[in-house]
Amino acid sequence: MADLIDRQLLDAGLTLLRADPALVVYPDVEGQVPATPEPPYVRVYGAVGRPPGPGNALDGLSRQLTARWWCHCVGTTEPAALAVAMRVRVALLDARINGGMVRQEVGDQPPVRDETTGVPVYDVVAVYRLISY
Repeated sequence: MADLIDRQLLDAGLTLLRADPALVVYPDVEGQVPATPEPPYVRVYGAVGRPPGPGNALDGLSRQLTARWWCHCVGTTEPAALAVAMRVRVALLDARINGGMVRQEVGDQPPVRDETTGVPVYDVVAVYRLISY
């Protein structure tokens, strides 16, 4: 079971994204993702880790939390997918959460055509990171 702080950090990023009324974010507020969502949208995967290093306390306990959001920005055309990626960047980049600032860890990748669902879409992946203590 995840710590409450893990869930709060991940939810904070999702809340920032959902604050943009023109951006459809999955999972939605109920945690649901439709089987075949209608583009444009962003599908977000998140995880929180506790890496070794300088963020740990003298007692050896892990204190540093690293939250990451993998954002799949999806559109029916390349420009539409890039537009979703730009909205995601505006919502997350440099935002302050729990004393840390969200940074873009992996920049927007070129749009990739995906036909696995039967309907061609374009996907732009970007990864955002937050280091919190």
